[in-house]
Amino acid sequence: MKIEDPGGEFSTGFGVYVEEDSFTGHASEFLLPGLGEKTVVQIYLLFFGVGIFLFILGFKLEKLRVFLLSYVFLIGGGFLKRMTDYYRARKCKKCGKEFAYLEARSPEVEEYGHDSRVETTSYYRCRFCGHEYVEVIGQKKIKR
Repeated sequence: MKIEDPGGEFSTGFGVYVEEDSFTGHASEFLLPGLGEKTVVQIYLLFFGVGIFLFILGFKLEKLRVFLLSYVFLIGGGFLKRMTDYYRARKCKKCGKEFAYLEARSPEVEEYGHDSRVETTSYYRCRFCGHEYVEVIGQKKIKR
């Protein structure tokens, strides 16, 4: 979603990029400031541990309920991990404020044909101190 902000702080010439609302974002903004990052990391590690234990137990006992319960713990742990990653990615590297980064302009995508790689460069700016952060992510293309 883009909002018009001619000449504003986050202007790119085409409007300001505002990230779409996501369930992960809302849950992260609700849960992490209250519990703290360290506590949520401990909880998701516990969920993964219990999930793996129940998976092995369900496999050995051949009990479908135990096996399915393991998936609930593994999915819950994965969701908590994703929330923690969301929190860490939006915490300003300079001032340390939570959920500070906004995307300053649209990402640039470069494709390298010789090795089937795609590189995405994203540009962020802290809404509190103005710190700019550039993130480069390289991925292999999936052949279809």
